Amino acid sequence: MDTNVAKKEPKYFDFGDVFFECNRCGNYQRLGKGIHGGMQFVLPTSDSHEWRLVCGKCENMMRIFFKESDEETKVQAREELRVKEEEQRKKAEEEALEKAKIESEKESKKKNKKKRSAKRSPKDNAGSDQFDGEGDAITPLTD
Repeated sequence: MDTNVAKKEPKYFDFGDVFFECNRCGNYQRLGKGIHGGMQFVLPTSDSHEWRLVCGKCENMMRIFFKESDEETKVQAREELRVKEEEQRKKAEEEALEKAKIESEKESKKKNKKKRSAKRSPKDNAGSDQFDGEGDAITPLTD
């Protein structure tokens, strides 16, 4: 296989029609029109669930199903799952700590702004008892 061949980028659709094609008889059948966002299939890991694909023309049937894993595979899969969950937990913790740190810094900046704005500068009070040019002039009383 040539690894230098560039893969074609997929073309995504807003709406698409879904088709079934049988490789046995060549039947080509539209199953649905105007599908938005794609399709998902859920197949539980049980011994009683399966996914069947049946050709409407030749009735060729294919099915997808589960069988229980052997003990060695279960042990390996449990460990992989434990490691993955631990990595996700650590990542979530780090993100939460980072978010808390940022929020704390924002709160600290807000408090500092409030403290600074509450303080009055001595320059603000300078000349507060001086005549501002408004109001009636006071004439001294003479006896």
